[in-house]
Amino acid sequence: MPSRFAILGLFTLPGATGIQSRALEEPQHVESKYPDPKCVVFHSQHKSAGRTVERALSWYPLQGGGFEQLAWKQEQTCKLVCDQPSWDFEQQKCLESERGYVQECSRNHQYLAYRGYTPTLSGHPKFGHAGAGPCVWATMSREPVSRLVSAFYYCKDGNEGDPLCGRSSGFDWKAKDIKLIDFAKLWGNFLLREIMFHPEVKEFAAKQEGYNGTLGTIFQEPWFQYKTKLNGGDDTRTKSGALNLARVAEHLDGKRGALYDVFGVVEMWNETMLAFDERMPLEHKSWLTASALDDTHGSEKYKDEEKAELRRALNNDKIKAELNGDLFLYWKVIVPRFKAYVEDHQNRWLLMQREREEIAAALSR
Repeated sequence: MPSRFAILGLFTLPGATGIQSRALEEPQHVESKYPDPKCVVFHSQHKSAGRTVERALSWYPLQGGGFEQLAWKQEQTCKLVCDQPSWDFEQQKCLESERGYVQECSRNHQYLAYRGYTPTLSGHPKFGHAGAGPCVWATMSREPVSRLVSAFYYCKDGNEGDPLCGRSSGFDWKAKDIKLIDFAKLWGNFLLREIMFHPEVKEFAAKQEGYNGTLGTIFQEPWFQYKTKLNGGDDTRTKSGALNLARVAEHLDGKRGALYDVFGVVEMWNETMLAFDERMPLEHKSWLTASALDDTHGSEKYKDEEKAELRRALNNDKIKAELNGDLFLYWKVIVPRFKAYVEDHQNRWLLMQREREEIAAALSR
């Protein structure tokens, strides 16, 4: 993925003269109107800059979290990686790590859960759920066609063993004539399906026509297990898929219980980092600074080819039909909601920027 800074430029609020040139200066202390979070649950949506956010959360302690920076970076037992290695097939959710996460992590300090299956933790006594604590629930989405193309080229580049590539489905990543439309049919509405891992939505989806909880095997990737069980319930061209999409949209649009406390957008990177500064501030570090090291996964090798594929895909109705649910959620719900969030919070963010400048000026005297 190209650098967000090259694509977007730094976020500048009305009247915020000089913010662009000074946004990355240290020290970065953020005053938040929210209580310092004790823990964070970050839902890393695959190929949506999740690794960048995970690195920041893993390297830099939360404000007031009780850790020095180096101690937190080296800490292991207070970080739950909610992914395939911690996935329990029978319970269809990730469990605390085998390293004794629950027993060894002191609740007097901060703790963290991240990766793609964190929605299954909603309601867990240690992690709570959005709007009720004790953790801040956060995620970030990317434009669905861009995300699909990014995943396609990543998997083609010798990474087909990564669970996101769905090798257990029989998809042949070594085939010479492999096409993006074929992968689009496999991945489908990946965002919709990820969000449906939230128990609040999963229970609803399990009641829809066609759902079969006995399908799927332990040898499949967790997301493909769920796709198999949904049996068309993640395809918005089916009755059950349309109902599931409507239910997820209601949650994200604030008409039902919140699934996340803060929901960012990759294509609005700088605004997202300011939102993270407010809801889950890092100790002496702004999110814009902490996330400055981009993780390309080696994509620079095929970036020109990927860009050309993306231009074609954005005008391919067959591909967009496979991602119809994700496109609806992104363009009709997530982006408008986040823009409204930015509008509502931008005055506060301007004050936060000015506070930083005053601190930096005082320390430079």
